[in-house]
Amino acid sequence: MNVATFEQPSTISLTPSRSLHAVKAPQRSISSSSKDYILHLSALGTTYAAAFSSPSNSISLLEKTSLQLVASFKAHTDAITCLRSSCSLAGSAGKSILLSSGKDGLVKAWDDRTQAINGPILQFNEKRAILGFDVSSDGVCLATGTELKGDEAHILFWDVRNADAPTHVNTSAHSDDITAVSFHPNTPDIVLTASTDGLLCTTDVRELDEDESGIQVGNWGCSVNSVGWTDVSEGLGSSTKASKHIWAHSDMQTVSLWSDELDLLNDFGDVRKPNIPGQWGSDYFIDATWLTGGSELVSSSSGLGLWMGSDSGDVALLGVQDMHTWNLECVLAGSHSDVVRCVLWDSENSVVLTGGEDSRLCSWSVSSISASGNGQRSAEGVDDMDVDVIRLKETKRWREETLGRRCDTFLTS
Repeated sequence: MNVATFEQPSTISLTPSRSLHAVKAPQRSISSSSKDYILHLSALGTTYAAAFSSPSNSISLLEKTSLQLVASFKAHTDAITCLRSSCSLAGSAGKSILLSSGKDGLVKAWDDRTQAINGPILQFNEKRAILGFDVSSDGVCLATGTELKGDEAHILFWDVRNADAPTHVNTSAHSDDITAVSFHPNTPDIVLTASTDGLLCTTDVRELDEDESGIQVGNWGCSVNSVGWTDVSEGLGSSTKASKHIWAHSDMQTVSLWSDELDLLNDFGDVRKPNIPGQWGSDYFIDATWLTGGSELVSSSSGLGLWMGSDSGDVALLGVQDMHTWNLECVLAGSHSDVVRCVLWDSENSVVLTGGEDSRLCSWSVSSISASGNGQRSAEGVDDMDVDVIRLKETKRWREETLGRRCDTFLTS
Protein backbone atom coordinates (compact mmCIF):
# COMPACT_ATOMS: atom_id res chain seq x y z
CA MET A 1 0.00 0.00 0.00
CA ASN A 2 1.23 3.49 -0.87
CA VAL A 3 0.64 5.77 2.13
CA ALA A 4 0.36 9.44 1.22
CA THR A 5 3.10 11.52 2.84
CA PHE A 6 3.44 14.86 1.12
CA GLU A 7 4.39 18.29 2.40
CA GLN A 8 1.48 20.70 2.21
CA PRO A 9 2.03 23.35 -0.48
CA SER A 10 2.78 26.96 0.31
CA THR A 11 0.24 29.61 -0.64
CA ILE A 12 -1.14 29.07 -4.13
CA SER A 13 -1.24 32.18 -6.31
CA LEU A 14 -4.45 32.57 -8.33
CA THR A 15 -4.20 35.07 -11.19
CA PRO A 16 -6.61 35.98 -14.01
CA SER A 17 -5.88 34.18 -17.26
CA ARG A 18 -5.00 36.36 -20.24
CA SER A 19 -8.12 34.95 -21.90
CA LEU A 20 -10.39 35.10 -18.83
CA HIS A 21 -14.02 34.47 -19.82
CA ALA A 22 -16.37 36.39 -17.52
CA VAL A 23 -19.93 35.51 -18.52
CA LYS A 24 -22.67 37.70 -17.06
CA ALA A 25 -25.62 35.49 -18.01
CA PRO A 26 -26.33 32.11 -19.66
CA GLN A 27 -27.55 31.86 -23.22
CA ARG A 28 -30.48 29.78 -22.00
CA SER A 29 -31.84 28.77 -18.60
CA ILE A 30 -34.86 26.89 -17.32
CA SER A 31 -36.20 25.95 -13.90
CA SER A 32 -37.89 22.86 -12.55
CA SER A 33 -41.42 23.08 -11.20
CA SER A 34 -40.64 20.24 -8.77
CA LYS A 35 -38.06 22.34 -6.86
CA ASP A 36 -35.87 19.25 -6.51
CA TYR A 37 -32.10 19.70 -6.76
CA ILE A 38 -30.36 18.98 -10.07
CA LEU A 39 -27.62 16.57 -9.02
CA HIS A 40 -26.14 15.03 -12.17
CA LEU A 41 -25.79 15.91 -15.87
CA SER A 42 -24.85 13.88 -18.94
CA ALA A 43 -24.79 14.40 -22.70
CA LEU A 44 -26.39 12.10 -25.28
CA GLY A 45 -26.55 12.45 -29.06
CA THR A 46 -29.13 15.23 -29.37
CA THR A 47 -30.17 15.74 -25.74
CA TYR A 48 -28.85 16.51 -22.29
CA ALA A 49 -29.93 14.38 -19.34
CA ALA A 50 -30.54 15.93 -15.92
CA ALA A 51 -31.05 13.82 -12.78
CA PHE A 52 -33.09 15.17 -9.88
CA SER A 53 -32.95 14.61 -6.15
CA SER A 54 -35.60 13.02 -3.95
CA PRO A 55 -38.53 12.87 -3.76
CA SER A 56 -38.90 12.77 -7.56
CA ASN A 57 -35.69 10.78 -8.34
CA SER A 58 -36.46 11.53 -11.97
CA ILE A 59 -34.48 12.13 -15.15
CA SER A 60 -35.35 14.75 -17.75
CA LEU A 61 -34.10 14.79 -21.34
CA LEU A 62 -33.74 18.21 -22.95
CA GLU A 63 -32.94 19.21 -26.53
CA LYS A 64 -29.39 20.56 -26.61
CA THR A 65 -29.88 23.81 -28.49
CA SER A 66 -33.10 25.10 -26.96
CA LEU A 67 -33.30 23.10 -23.70
CA GLN A 68 -36.83 22.17 -24.71
CA LEU A 69 -38.20 19.28 -22.71
CA VAL A 70 -38.19 16.01 -24.65
CA ALA A 71 -39.10 13.51 -21.93
CA SER A 72 -39.25 13.15 -18.16
CA PHE A 73 -39.52 9.90 -16.23
CA LYS A 74 -39.10 8.48 -12.72
CA ALA A 75 -35.83 6.60 -12.84
CA HIS A 76 -35.36 5.19 -9.33
CA THR A 77 -37.31 4.67 -6.11
CA ASP A 78 -34.46 6.10 -4.03
CA ALA A 79 -31.80 8.78 -4.59
CA ILE A 80 -30.00 8.81 -7.96
CA THR A 81 -26.27 8.56 -7.25
CA CYS A 82 -24.61 8.60 -10.67
CA LEU A 83 -25.46 9.41 -14.29
CA ARG A 84 -23.33 8.50 -17.30
CA SER A 85 -23.62 8.00 -21.04
CA SER A 86 -21.81 5.40 -23.13
CA CYS A 87 -21.41 5.04 -26.90
CA SER A 88 -19.56 1.73 -26.56
CA LEU A 89 -22.02 -0.28 -24.49
CA ALA A 90 -22.11 -3.82 -25.88
CA GLY A 91 -25.04 -4.23 -28.25
CA SER A 92 -25.69 -0.51 -28.62
CA ALA A 93 -24.31 -0.35 -32.19
CA GLY A 94 -22.50 2.87 -31.37
CA LYS A 95 -25.63 4.60 -30.13
CA SER A 96 -25.35 6.78 -27.05
CA ILE A 97 -26.95 5.00 -24.09
CA LEU A 98 -27.84 6.67 -20.80
CA LEU A 99 -27.15 4.83 -17.54
CA SER A 100 -28.17 5.74 -14.01
CA SER A 101 -27.62 4.23 -10.56
CA GLY A 102 -29.50 4.68 -7.32
CA LYS A 103 -29.64 3.87 -3.64
CA ASP A 104 -32.42 1.44 -4.57
CA GLY A 105 -29.61 -0.96 -5.59
CA LEU A 106 -30.20 -0.65 -9.34
CA VAL A 107 -28.24 0.42 -12.39
CA LYS A 108 -30.52 1.09 -15.35
CA ALA A 109 -29.72 1.60 -19.02
CA TRP A 110 -32.08 3.81 -21.01
CA ASP A 111 -32.23 3.79 -24.80
CA ASP A 112 -34.05 6.33 -26.95
CA ARG A 113 -36.70 8.84 -25.87
CA THR A 114 -39.74 6.58 -26.15
CA GLN A 115 -38.02 3.66 -24.44
CA ALA A 116 -36.80 5.94 -21.68
CA ILE A 117 -40.40 6.76 -20.83
CA ASN A 118 -41.62 3.17 -21.09
CA GLY A 119 -38.79 1.67 -19.05
CA PRO A 120 -35.10 0.73 -19.07
CA ILE A 121 -33.63 -1.60 -21.67
CA LEU A 122 -31.24 -3.12 -19.12
CA GLN A 123 -31.39 -3.37 -15.35
CA PHE A 124 -28.69 -4.59 -12.95
CA ASN A 125 -29.93 -5.52 -9.49
CA GLU A 126 -28.00 -5.38 -6.23
CA LYS A 127 -29.37 -5.59 -2.67
CA ARG A 128 -27.11 -2.79 -1.44
CA ALA A 129 -27.30 0.90 -2.29
CA ILE A 130 -25.11 1.66 -5.31
CA LEU A 131 -23.10 4.86 -4.88
CA GLY A 132 -21.19 4.86 -8.19
CA PHE A 133 -20.56 2.90 -11.37
CA ASP A 134 -18.77 3.02 -14.70
CA VAL A 135 -18.59 1.13 -18.00
CA SER A 136 -15.30 -0.08 -19.48
CA SER A 137 -14.02 1.57 -22.65
CA ASP A 138 -14.85 -1.55 -24.68
CA GLY A 139 -18.41 -1.50 -23.38
CA VAL A 140 -18.33 -5.04 -21.98
CA CYS A 141 -17.86 -4.60 -18.23
CA LEU A 142 -19.99 -2.65 -15.77
CA ALA A 143 -18.48 -2.06 -12.33
CA THR A 144 -20.50 -0.80 -9.37
CA GLY A 145 -19.54 0.34 -5.89
CA THR A 146 -21.86 -0.06 -2.91
CA GLU A 147 -22.35 1.48 0.49
CA LEU A 148 -21.10 -0.35 3.57
CA LYS A 149 -23.55 -2.94 4.86
CA GLY A 150 -22.54 -4.93 7.90
CA ASP A 151 -18.77 -5.01 7.60
CA GLU A 152 -18.51 -5.19 3.80
CA ALA A 153 -18.63 -2.79 0.86
CA HIS A 154 -18.78 -4.47 -2.54
CA ILE A 155 -17.32 -3.83 -5.97
CA LEU A 156 -19.50 -5.84 -8.37
CA PHE A 157 -18.54 -6.68 -11.93
CA TRP A 158 -21.14 -7.37 -14.61
CA ASP A 159 -20.95 -8.53 -18.21
CA VAL A 160 -23.43 -6.10 -19.76
CA ARG A 161 -24.53 -8.81 -22.18
CA ASN A 162 -25.94 -10.72 -19.21
CA ALA A 163 -27.65 -8.60 -16.56
CA ASP A 164 -28.96 -11.55 -14.58
CA ALA A 165 -26.10 -11.66 -12.09
CA PRO A 166 -22.60 -10.20 -11.60
CA THR A 167 -19.69 -12.26 -12.87
CA HIS A 168 -17.75 -11.70 -9.62
CA VAL A 169 -17.59 -9.54 -6.52
CA ASN A 170 -14.71 -7.90 -4.63
CA THR A 171 -15.37 -7.50 -0.92
CA SER A 172 -11.84 -6.82 0.34
CA ALA A 173 -10.70 -3.69 -1.51
CA HIS A 174 -12.51 -1.22 0.77
CA SER A 175 -13.79 -1.21 4.35
CA ASP A 176 -16.32 1.63 3.98
CA ASP A 177 -18.69 3.20 1.43
CA ILE A 178 -17.30 3.03 -2.11
CA THR A 179 -17.96 6.56 -3.33
CA ALA A 180 -16.49 6.50 -6.85
CA VAL A 181 -15.83 4.05 -9.69
CA SER A 182 -13.90 5.00 -12.83
CA PHE A 183 -12.47 2.78 -15.58
CA HIS A 184 -9.14 3.61 -17.17
CA PRO A 185 -9.97 5.61 -20.34
CA ASN A 186 -7.89 3.39 -22.63
CA THR A 187 -7.41 0.11 -20.76
CA PRO A 188 -10.75 -1.67 -20.21
CA ASP A 189 -9.27 -4.15 -17.74
CA ILE A 190 -8.35 -1.56 -15.09
CA VAL A 191 -10.88 0.11 -12.80
CA LEU A 192 -10.20 2.77 -10.17
CA THR A 193 -12.29 2.94 -7.00
CA ALA A 194 -12.29 5.29 -4.01
CA SER A 195 -13.90 5.16 -0.60
CA THR A 196 -14.60 6.98 2.62
CA ASP A 197 -11.98 4.65 4.13
CA GLY A 198 -9.35 6.93 2.55
CA LEU A 199 -8.16 4.41 -0.03
CA LEU A 200 -7.79 4.64 -3.79
CA CYS A 201 -7.53 1.22 -5.46
CA THR A 202 -6.92 -0.05 -8.98
CA THR A 203 -8.24 -3.52 -9.80
CA ASP A 204 -7.80 -5.96 -12.68
CA VAL A 205 -11.37 -6.81 -13.67
CA ARG A 206 -10.26 -9.99 -15.48
CA GLU A 207 -9.06 -11.60 -12.25
CA LEU A 208 -11.89 -13.48 -10.54
CA ASP A 209 -9.91 -14.14 -7.37
CA GLU A 210 -10.28 -10.94 -5.34
CA ASP A 211 -7.09 -11.66 -3.41
CA GLU A 212 -5.16 -11.56 -6.68
CA SER A 213 -7.09 -8.80 -8.48
CA GLY A 214 -5.65 -5.77 -6.70
CA ILE A 215 -3.08 -3.80 -8.70
CA GLN A 216 -2.24 -0.75 -6.58
CA VAL A 217 -3.53 0.88 -3.39
CA GLY A 218 -2.99 4.45 -2.23
CA ASN A 219 -3.94 5.72 1.21
CA TRP A 220 -4.78 9.43 1.31
CA GLY A 221 -5.80 9.31 4.96
CA CYS A 222 -9.08 11.17 4.46
CA SER A 223 -12.53 10.36 3.13
CA VAL A 224 -12.48 10.41 -0.69
CA ASN A 225 -15.55 11.75 -2.46
CA SER A 226 -14.65 11.57 -6.15
CA VAL A 227 -11.83 10.56 -8.49
CA GLY A 228 -11.01 10.70 -12.17
CA TRP A 229 -8.31 10.09 -14.76
CA THR A 230 -6.33 12.83 -16.48
CA ASP A 231 -3.76 13.06 -19.23
CA VAL A 232 -0.09 13.55 -18.33
CA SER A 233 1.18 17.08 -17.69
CA GLU A 234 4.82 17.54 -16.78
CA GLY A 235 3.95 20.60 -14.74
CA LEU A 236 1.57 18.73 -12.42
CA GLY A 237 3.73 15.85 -11.30
CA SER A 238 7.25 14.61 -11.13
CA SER A 239 6.67 11.74 -13.55
CA THR A 240 7.16 12.11 -17.30
CA LYS A 241 6.00 8.57 -17.97
CA ALA A 242 3.49 8.31 -20.83
CA SER A 243 0.58 7.28 -18.65
CA LYS A 244 -2.53 8.67 -17.04
CA HIS A 245 -2.66 10.60 -13.82
CA ILE A 246 -5.44 10.41 -11.24
CA TRP A 247 -7.10 13.28 -9.38
CA ALA A 248 -8.99 12.84 -6.12
CA HIS A 249 -11.29 15.08 -4.08
CA SER A 250 -12.00 14.65 -0.36
CA ASP A 251 -14.90 15.69 1.84
CA MET A 252 -12.51 18.21 3.41
CA GLN A 253 -12.51 20.20 0.13
CA THR A 254 -8.96 19.10 -0.64
CA VAL A 255 -7.66 17.84 -4.00
CA SER A 256 -4.67 15.65 -4.80
CA LEU A 257 -2.92 14.27 -7.87
CA TRP A 258 -1.63 10.69 -8.10
CA SER A 259 0.34 8.59 -10.58
CA ASP A 260 -1.36 5.58 -12.14
CA GLU A 261 0.67 3.50 -9.68
CA LEU A 262 -1.07 5.48 -6.91
CA ASP A 263 2.00 7.34 -5.74
CA LEU A 264 1.00 10.77 -4.45
CA LEU A 265 2.38 13.46 -6.74
CA ASN A 266 0.77 16.62 -5.38
CA ASP A 267 -1.51 17.40 -2.46
CA PHE A 268 -2.96 20.83 -3.15
CA GLY A 269 -4.64 21.12 0.23
CA ASP A 270 -7.86 23.11 0.63
CA VAL A 271 -8.73 24.26 -2.91
CA ARG A 272 -11.09 26.96 -1.58
CA LYS A 273 -8.17 29.10 -0.41
CA PRO A 274 -6.82 30.49 -3.73
CA ASN A 275 -8.78 33.65 -4.51
CA ILE A 276 -8.66 37.04 -6.20
CA PRO A 277 -10.13 39.68 -3.87
CA GLY A 278 -13.06 41.46 -5.49
CA GLN A 279 -13.07 39.09 -8.47
CA TRP A 280 -13.40 35.49 -7.29
CA GLY A 281 -13.54 33.48 -4.08
CA SER A 282 -14.39 29.76 -3.87
CA ASP A 283 -16.74 28.24 -1.30
CA TYR A 284 -16.81 24.63 -2.53
CA PHE A 285 -15.48 22.16 -5.12
CA ILE A 286 -17.89 20.95 -7.82
CA ASP A 287 -15.90 18.77 -10.21
CA ALA A 288 -12.59 18.38 -12.04
CA THR A 289 -11.77 18.09 -15.72
CA TRP A 290 -8.76 17.86 -18.00
CA LEU A 291 -8.10 21.11 -19.87
CA THR A 292 -6.63 20.98 -23.36
CA GLY A 293 -4.44 23.99 -24.09
CA GLY A 294 -5.55 26.18 -26.97
CA SER A 295 -9.18 25.05 -26.71
CA GLU A 296 -12.18 27.35 -26.47
CA LEU A 297 -12.37 26.71 -22.74
CA VAL A 298 -8.74 27.59 -21.95
CA SER A 299 -5.94 29.17 -23.96
CA SER A 300 -3.10 28.35 -21.59
CA SER A 301 -1.21 25.06 -21.44
CA SER A 302 -2.98 21.77 -20.81
CA GLY A 303 -3.56 20.74 -17.23
CA LEU A 304 -6.00 19.89 -14.49
CA GLY A 305 -9.07 22.13 -14.26
CA LEU A 306 -11.19 22.58 -11.14
CA TRP A 307 -14.81 23.69 -11.32
CA MET A 308 -15.45 25.71 -8.16
CA GLY A 309 -18.61 27.34 -6.83
CA SER A 310 -19.68 30.20 -4.60
CA ASP A 311 -22.54 30.19 -2.10
CA SER A 312 -24.25 32.85 -4.22
CA GLY A 313 -24.47 30.44 -7.18
CA ASP A 314 -21.57 31.57 -9.36
CA VAL A 315 -19.16 29.10 -10.97
CA ALA A 316 -15.49 29.43 -11.89
CA LEU A 317 -12.96 27.26 -13.69
CA LEU A 318 -9.47 27.26 -12.17
CA GLY A 319 -6.57 26.00 -14.29
CA VAL A 320 -3.86 24.26 -12.25
CA GLN A 321 -0.53 25.13 -13.85
CA ASP A 322 1.73 23.82 -11.07
CA MET A 323 1.91 23.52 -7.29
CA HIS A 324 2.04 27.28 -6.77
CA THR A 325 0.40 28.92 -9.79
CA TRP A 326 -3.24 28.65 -10.84
CA ASN A 327 -5.19 30.62 -13.44
CA LEU A 328 -8.75 31.90 -13.23
CA GLU A 329 -9.94 30.78 -16.66
CA CYS A 330 -13.69 31.33 -16.60
CA VAL A 331 -16.43 32.82 -14.39
CA LEU A 332 -20.12 32.04 -14.99
CA ALA A 333 -22.24 34.44 -12.98
CA GLY A 334 -25.67 35.95 -12.60
CA SER A 335 -28.07 33.02 -12.98
CA HIS A 336 -28.01 30.49 -10.10
CA SER A 337 -29.24 31.59 -6.70
CA ASP A 338 -28.01 28.64 -4.66
CA VAL A 339 -25.28 26.00 -4.55
CA VAL A 340 -24.34 24.55 -7.96
CA ARG A 341 -24.14 20.76 -7.75
CA CYS A 342 -22.99 19.70 -11.23
CA VAL A 343 -21.14 21.01 -14.29
CA LEU A 344 -20.98 19.45 -17.76
CA TRP A 345 -18.51 20.63 -20.42
CA ASP A 346 -19.91 19.80 -23.88
CA SER A 347 -16.82 20.32 -26.03
CA GLU A 348 -18.60 19.34 -29.26
CA ASN A 349 -21.03 22.24 -28.93
CA SER A 350 -18.79 24.60 -26.92
CA VAL A 351 -21.35 24.72 -24.12
CA VAL A 352 -21.02 24.56 -20.34
CA LEU A 353 -24.12 23.22 -18.56
CA THR A 354 -24.73 23.86 -14.86
CA GLY A 355 -27.38 22.58 -12.46
CA GLY A 356 -27.98 23.31 -8.81
CA GLU A 357 -30.00 23.37 -5.64
CA ASP A 358 -32.13 26.20 -7.04
CA SER A 359 -33.64 23.64 -9.47
CA ARG A 360 -32.20 25.68 -12.31
CA LEU A 361 -30.42 24.42 -15.43
CA CYS A 362 -28.22 26.89 -17.33
CA SER A 363 -26.52 26.64 -20.72
CA TRP A 364 -23.46 28.89 -21.17
CA SER A 365 -21.98 29.40 -24.65
CA VAL A 366 -18.19 29.35 -24.64
CA SER A 367 -17.85 29.77 -28.42
CA SER A 368 -19.69 33.09 -28.25
CA ILE A 369 -17.33 34.24 -25.51
CA SER A 370 -14.26 33.40 -27.56
CA ALA A 371 -15.68 35.02 -30.68
CA SER A 372 -16.36 38.29 -28.86
CA GLY A 373 -12.65 38.78 -28.33
CA ASN A 374 -12.92 40.62 -25.02
CA GLY A 375 -13.84 37.76 -22.73
CA GLN A 376 -17.01 39.50 -21.54
CA ARG A 377 -20.50 38.57 -22.65
CA SER A 378 -24.10 38.97 -21.61
CA ALA A 379 -26.33 36.31 -23.13
CA GLU A 380 -28.46 37.38 -26.06
CA GLY A 381 -32.13 36.60 -25.78
CA VAL A 382 -32.07 35.56 -22.15
CA ASP A 383 -35.04 37.81 -21.43
CA ASP A 384 -36.90 36.62 -24.49
CA MET A 385 -38.63 33.77 -22.65
CA ASP A 386 -42.15 34.05 -24.05
CA VAL A 387 -41.19 32.10 -27.17
CA ASP A 388 -39.68 29.33 -25.02
CA VAL A 389 -42.82 29.11 -22.89
CA ILE A 390 -44.90 28.59 -26.02
CA ARG A 391 -42.48 26.00 -27.39
CA LEU A 392 -42.33 24.09 -24.12
CA LYS A 393 -46.11 24.07 -23.81
CA GLU A 394 -46.41 22.77 -27.38
CA THR A 395 -43.81 20.09 -26.68
CA LYS A 396 -45.59 19.06 -23.49
CA ARG A 397 -49.00 18.89 -25.22
CA TRP A 398 -47.57 16.79 -28.06
CA ARG A 399 -45.95 14.36 -25.62
CA GLU A 400 -49.13 14.00 -23.58
CA GLU A 401 -51.30 13.41 -26.64
CA THR A 402 -48.84 11.06 -28.35
CA LEU A 403 -47.47 9.11 -25.42
CA GLY A 404 -50.27 9.53 -22.90
CA ARG A 405 -47.79 10.61 -20.27
CA ARG A 406 -46.98 13.86 -18.53
CA CYS A 407 -43.57 15.44 -19.10
CA ASP A 408 -43.98 18.30 -16.66
CA THR A 409 -40.72 18.37 -14.72
CA PHE A 410 -39.46 21.58 -16.35
CA LEU A 411 -41.03 25.00 -16.71
CA THR A 412 -39.21 27.99 -18.14
CA SER A 413 -38.47 30.70 -15.61
